[in-house]
Amino acid sequence: MEQAQANAQVSCIKDFSFSLTGRPDDPILRASIGQTDITIPVCGVTGLVEKLREGCHLHERTLLYRQGLAFLLLHTSAKKTPDTHHVICVDVERRRALGMMAVSELQPSGSVESVEVFSADFSPNREFLAVAVGVVTGRSYMYMSETGSCFVVLYDVAPWTKRMRIQTGSFVTPSVAFDPSALSDAPRMTVVHSDSYEKPMLTTYNVVSGEVQQRSDFIGVELDGDTTTQVVYTRDGHLLLLLALEDMWHDKTSLCRVFALKASTLTLFHRYPASVVRPCHPDCVFTVRPELQACGTRFVVQGTRVEHRYEEQMYNVPCPLGLRAMCRMALLRHLPNGPRSALDLPLPKKLQQYVAFKS
Repeated sequence: MEQAQANAQVSCIKDFSFSLTGRPDDPILRASIGQTDITIPVCGVTGLVEKLREGCHLHERTLLYRQGLAFLLLHTSAKKTPDTHHVICVDVERRRALGMMAVSELQPSGSVESVEVFSADFSPNREFLAVAVGVVTGRSYMYMSETGSCFVVLYDVAPWTKRMRIQTGSFVTPSVAFDPSALSDAPRMTVVHSDSYEKPMLTTYNVVSGEVQQRSDFIGVELDGDTTTQVVYTRDGHLLLLLALEDMWHDKTSLCRVFALKASTLTLFHRYPASVVRPCHPDCVFTVRPELQACGTRFVVQGTRVEHRYEEQMYNVPCPLGLRAMCRMALLRHLPNGPRSALDLPLPKKLQQYVAFKS
């Protein structure tokens, strides 16, 4: 009988920690989210048991934890080749392991120094998952444009199958978001990336067919090299909130710029004043991203490093075009539980569903 592992393999960031325990042939993922402990069986992940038997272990740093979705790095320290790096994707909210991403499928050769997951999002029906990932082949991930390759990978969730792989330029780090208002039979995802000529781009894809529906070259939005991006849709799908974090290494600060774009045309709608944030040491994890509030009328820009929350700024979402959407926002400002209280309003069912973002 194989001996149980004496020490748990732990991966943690901020208030979250993940540990891989149990025997190599029956691994169990334990997640600690705040004060809640969750147990998730992961033995059903294809290829995971074999990698554990080969000596792979969980890296101490969580690549990404966002909206109940965790990306954990499984690797061996003896080698730095692509076939010794794998990313485990876990849906913590539904307590299930989705699958494993092999770095060798993205970067088939070379020495891998680091793997980074920049952004990820589910389609509204949670049938698809898009991941923006980078594979760093140089000595430092601070200069991704010179040493790394970036990709956006689209997966079918059940069963876990790679549907589409898009190689992007590394002039800006890519990010991805699904349109929450798109029909379930034709989901759309928007990708922030740079093309082969290192020109920043916004591209919207039809997930089912893989066809490009829209493309924009950021008219009115300036993005420089070595810029980290994050993008999120507003709940009604009218606007895209784009955050750009440009590192200024001479004084160890970062310039944070936020833009609101019209989702229908991918053009600039509103520009917010830029702000300066001071991250910790470059070797630490530091991310800045917009988080939409439950009411849909505001969003928070949060900066996070390993130890604690670092920065927080509140912004108002620009009023979208259309009287009906403006009335919905006015109603949500007075509801104690946001959209969840919409069904208690004395309105026809169709209007209740609209206020709750269900139609």
